[in-house]
Amino acid sequence: MTNMLLAESVKVNAGETFLICLIGFLLIMVVLALLIGVTCAMKWFLKKILKQSKNNDAAATATTTPVAEKELAKGSCGDFCLNNVSEREAAMVMAIVADQLQTPLNQLRFKSIECVGEEK
Repeated sequence: MTNMLLAESVKVNAGETFLICLIGFLLIMVVLALLIGVTCAMKWFLKKILKQSKNNDAAATATTTPVAEKELAKGSCGDFCLNNVSEREAAMVMAIVADQLQTPLNQLRFKSIECVGEEK
């Protein structure tokens, strides 16, 4: 069987071989160029969509929260709640607690301060 296939094979000279290789090479280059084009088009399309969604999110955020959030001080752990206590009284309470514990104030974390005994 293999002898028959070899015997009936097509004879191709050097010029035709070069032409077949050139056609194959050009076909591969065209396919690669198409893939690059599709990739660039998808990138452009996604950038446009993401830009529009960012603009929409920014507009929605601007309308819902007009006040910008304050930056936290260096070393702070975040915000805490004051319930019926002025800021001055809360600062005194924090200072007294830090003094009694003999711990620096920046190593303590207060979650909330609430007036318990008296009503205002």
